[in-house]
Order: sequence, then C-alpha cells, then structure tokens
Amino acid sequence: MKRKKTYIILIFTALFVFMCVGTSLTKRPWSDEGWFAAAGYNLAFHGKPGTLVIEPRDYRVGINRYTYWTAPLYYPMQAIWYSLFGFSLFSMRTLSTVFGLIYIFSWYSIAKRLLKDNAVATLAFVSLAVDYIVVMNGSFGRMDITCSALGASSLAVYLWRRDKNLTQAIFFSQTLLVLCGLTHFFGILYFCGLAF
Repeated sequence: MKRKKTYIILIFTALFVFMCVGTSLTKRPWSDEGWFAAAGYNLAFHGKPGTLVIEPRDYRVGINRYTYWTAPLYYPMQAIWYSLFGFSLFSMRTLSTVFGLIYIFSWYSIAKRLLKDNAVATLAFVSLAVDYIVVMNGSFGRMDITCSALGASSLAVYLWRRDKNLTQAIFFSQTLLVLCGLTHFFGILYFCGLAF
C-alpha cells in the first residue's frame, strides 16, 4: 500500500509539473507579470528594485528606483531565481511552479497530520495537483502561490513539530508565517488559521 501511495504521489507530481510547464509556455503574458518581473530583474542585474515599466509620476515618484507598492519579499526571491536560472517569462513562471509544489505537499502533510489517514491525505494531494486554480497559479508570474505555499507550510511545520518540540514548532511555523506575510497581504489569512 505504501508503494502504491508513493507511485500515485510521483505520478501526480509529474502531472502537476507537466501542466504548469505547458501552461507557462502557452499562456499569454499579463501586465501584472511585467510589473512584478521588473523589480526582481532590476534587483538581480542592477542592484536596485525599481519598477521601470510604470511611469514615475504623481504618487509613483521614485518607483523607477525603489518598489514599495507591494509586499517586499517576492522581489529578492525573484532576483535570486533570475541570478541562478536567467531572466525570462518562463523562468519567472517556473518559480511559481516550485512554490506550487510546496503548496501541494504542505496540504498533503496537513491532511496526514490532522486526519491520520494516508488515503485521505493522498486524495487531498491528487485533488490539489489537478486543481485548475492551483495549476494556473503555479504557472503565473505572481506572488499569490508563493504566499499560499509559505502559509500552508507554516501550518504543516507546526502540526509536524508540535508533539516533538513545541518551541521549534512555534519558531519555524512563525518564521514561515512572517515570510508569507512579507510576500502578499493575504498572509493574514494563514495567520488566522495558525492562531485558530
């Protein structure tokens, strides 16, 4: 049974990656991707997180030098990713695919810890791996799936470590939760979930 579960997880992991890569290569670019890519690109290759694709006037004066209009963590993540794998629309979208995998595995872990049932946890994994919204976010150059992955992993880490070492569970889950909030303001939802 354990081997069967492993095969199912491997197959649906590959299917998720395949769908995300296929969607990343065929989906039309969206303006948000240009806006969010610019700051990461400039930080990686010019040392300043400026957004050059938005005109710096009115309340946006200085946006070409510094980007403060969104949560700050996504741009340094992008800069590191671009430094390692180069800059392109596909590269930007594959960062989301990686965090999509973290999201799916985190919910698998959450289901396994809460329900103590491998079959249900595997079903949760399979359901998320083929879910339209998860696949679309896993192939889109925005920080939404990054926030969700960090938030879900904070819950998973807490549930995984709480019985063994409560101090570690709180420390690591709260660290991931802070990173989640620094990626997107929707991180507050995971804060409420962890508080509950």
